[in-house]
Amino acid sequence: MAENARIVAVLGPTNTGKTHYAIERMLAHRTGVIGLPLRLLAREVYDRIVALRGPSVVALVTGEERIVPPRTKYWVATVESMPQDTGVDFVAIDEIQLCADPERGHVFTDRLLHARGQHETLFMGAETMRGVIAGLVPKVQFLKRERFSTLTYTGPKKISRMKPRSAIVGFSVDQVYGIAELIRRQKGGCAVVMGALSPRTRNAQVELYQNGDVDYLVATDAIGMGLNLDVTHVAFSSLTKFDGRRMRQLAPNELAQIAGRAGRYMTPGTFGVTGEAPALEDEVVENIEDSRFTPVSRLQWRNRALRFGTVQTLIASLEAASPDDRLVRAREATDQHALKALAADPIVSARLGSPADVRLLWEVCQIPDFRGTSSGEHIDLLTRIFSDLHQSGEINTQWFAGQIARIDRTDGDIDTVSKRLAYIRTWTYVAQRKGWISDQTHWREATRAVEDRLSDVLHARLTEKFVDRRTSVLLRRLKQKESLVADVNDKGEVTVEGELIGRLEGFRFRQDKSASAEEAKTIRAASIAALAPEFSLRADRFYNAPDTEIDYTEQGGLMWGDQALGKLVKGADPLKPQVQAFVDDEAGPEVAQKVQRRLQHFIDRKIASLFEPLMAMSRDESLQGLARGFAFQLVEALGVVSREKVANDVKALDQDARGSLRKHGVRFGQFTIFLPLLLKPAPTRLRLVLWSLQQGFESFPESPPAGLVTIPSIEGIDAEIYTMSGYRAAGQRAIRIDMLERLADMLRACDTRGGFEATADMLSITGMTLEQFADLMQGLGYAGEKGERAKVKAPAPKNVELSAEDIAAEAAAATEAALAATHVEEAAEGDAEADAAPVEAEAAPEMEVFYTFRWAPKPRPNQNRGKRPEGGQGKRPEGKSGGKDARPQGKRGGKPGGPKGKGKRDDTPRKFEARPPRREKPIDPDNPFAAALMGLRDKT
Repeated sequence: MAENARIVAVLGPTNTGKTHYAIERMLAHRTGVIGLPLRLLAREVYDRIVALRGPSVVALVTGEERIVPPRTKYWVATVESMPQDTGVDFVAIDEIQLCADPERGHVFTDRLLHARGQHETLFMGAETMRGVIAGLVPKVQFLKRERFSTLTYTGPKKISRMKPRSAIVGFSVDQVYGIAELIRRQKGGCAVVMGALSPRTRNAQVELYQNGDVDYLVATDAIGMGLNLDVTHVAFSSLTKFDGRRMRQLAPNELAQIAGRAGRYMTPGTFGVTGEAPALEDEVVENIEDSRFTPVSRLQWRNRALRFGTVQTLIASLEAASPDDRLVRAREATDQHALKALAADPIVSARLGSPADVRLLWEVCQIPDFRGTSSGEHIDLLTRIFSDLHQSGEINTQWFAGQIARIDRTDGDIDTVSKRLAYIRTWTYVAQRKGWISDQTHWREATRAVEDRLSDVLHARLTEKFVDRRTSVLLRRLKQKESLVADVNDKGEVTVEGELIGRLEGFRFRQDKSASAEEAKTIRAASIAALAPEFSLRADRFYNAPDTEIDYTEQGGLMWGDQALGKLVKGADPLKPQVQAFVDDEAGPEVAQKVQRRLQHFIDRKIASLFEPLMAMSRDESLQGLARGFAFQLVEALGVVSREKVANDVKALDQDARGSLRKHGVRFGQFTIFLPLLLKPAPTRLRLVLWSLQQGFESFPESPPAGLVTIPSIEGIDAEIYTMSGYRAAGQRAIRIDMLERLADMLRACDTRGGFEATADMLSITGMTLEQFADLMQGLGYAGEKGERAKVKAPAPKNVELSAEDIAAEAAAATEAALAATHVEEAAEGDAEADAAPVEAEAAPEMEVFYTFRWAPKPRPNQNRGKRPEGGQGKRPEGKSGGKDARPQGKRGGKPGGPKGKGKRDDTPRKFEARPPRREKPIDPDNPFAAALMGLRDKT
């Protein structure tokens, strides 16, 4: 060691970055060694340095693992396996407070006193070591590190109420397994970390927790030995432990070492108790939170100057007294106990003829008892190994192979596999000893392969028993930096890592109902993280989707394909409804706003397109006075209003006002005022939705199928619903408004008092049978009188278009044919009389049913009923076409019963002219057919 070499003790509580600082300092030198308390921690540091410097210059040395590249510059090792006298520039020892540990303390004390780097030496540990280090290590400097985050006591808490990312600490295998089973039932599962597990199994369990597959960790005090875990809360299930000899209370500094695992880096941590553990005393809590503990005054020590002359001198040197009161001779360790036992064996003692034999015996005694078997079994194993090595210079290969084969089995439960794993760890340690067995490389790989297989099986058994696999898979990578991605198929089924977690309906997640209550929380948490990118991508696709992919339902729902994305709600104006989007809160406000904006744009454009005439009329500033007011009423009525409701307003409109409204397509019908373009199926469907919103209906009426002239009239249905549907109820059927107005135009040409029959055109435009038409007419205020008569066959219609010449020729031919028919008929009658003879009676004529319709409105309630107007009997109202009491008007064909009302009433149908004959247009003399037409007219 150079004279100016630097020795620094970096002291402080947990989570102060001491280990990270040591790695930085080591890499600042050309060579270095760092000693760590656990093989697991050594592997973690090794991986970090390899990532920075590459595997060719970094070595890993533990009792069961040895990776030493030819050009090694940096050594990472457990404290027991640190290479000695390597002459490296830098040396660091972590968790130096373990100098006071009864089991391993003497090893750490030896490194404190003797391990030095050529240029720099670091000791990292608790502040309690300051005084004793200052007294034992000359020229030492101290660097105090403060905890990055706070550590707070939260008191007792039930396991069922334990927050995620918590570690529950037990101090026995049974206790750990019991807690793990309870968490599996209540929380879905946990990882298990114990000192008895192999490093590979511990790594896998820690990875299970670190990856977020589970949110809870159940461990022994092994987690206090420098393991860096993302734990926010540590709960003690017990405050006592068995130290190998007796049950004892945990000291405050031991509790602090474990509790300090909560809150990594800047994240605050908490600790408390659970289960049957009593609450911590206030003084203990204050000491843990403030990191104030009784200073360590004595360290465990064992003589390092061993003498191998004889076994007795070796034992004596091990039991040598400490040269300093601050160094307490360690109690008899496992290796020392084994040495005494083997020395007492006559067979073994007979083989100890030289110091080399004694040294070999001491090396064999240092084989760890990973198996945890009885002392006798371990001694027998050591005896066999020493005998082979002493007699043959190596362990018997056949016997060694048999031991491995007995262990290389993967069947059995957790306890069985754990026992096999402990056995193979012993053989892995033996295979690592140089020169102990032939073909050493093969057996190192063989034992490592078996240990890895058993470790994986044990991890699988632990996971199978203490983790609900479904929950574990659902939460995989939930807490990782990379996003958890969900797969959504064309049916909307959401899967994560192949596990079905529910369905995605639009922007709402419906989780699987088969999950338990505890699983449901876990699934929800997993789905939120998994669906976050899917929500965002789906929102972008929807926002850019064309209007043709979006539609509304007749109940006011808003659909994107077959997915419901929202619904319409009542707005301040009938033509300006608002949109309520169906978006889960977890999707975020940005997604919700984007969906709502797109839906609002769609419905606004849909209304502007389908109700364009109505919108244009509402914006027309040229409409003034009564016309503007009437236009406002039409807009509020969504383009269709019964004339009865606005009769007075219609009467008040002059011809100019009506003309200005007709420019916008308004039709003043006898029964309804409407815009014909708004009676098409699409506007009608939307009008029913908008009107239902304004009425506050919970269930909206559905629009009639397109193309029907009449639909059934259901009793109890509000007449306004038919109006909004574009129909008017009359009898058992409701007729479409525009067709009703066409029928009304036909009825104006009929004698509504004298009576008239339904024409073929009337039946055609209504699409009804005569019986249905009669019922319709009664619904419109007409009385229909049914009768029968012989059916007259009508001539077949001709559909051929004729030219002017053809028309003239056909007219002339018809006249001649009529005259000829008259003569033939007279001759036929004469022949019939002459040949009168008894013949069979002619067949009865085919009868047909007909109806005679007359205007017969039902009497309406009148507030002046019973009063006679002045001057005697009042006049009958004329019923102008614009009035409320309007009826179809036609030319009267005479009073019933003949002139002056005398004689018997003639009920036979008569034909009447609706208007005087039109004046014939003069024939154009320049027309080439003028002469023929004039001749035809004269002949007629």
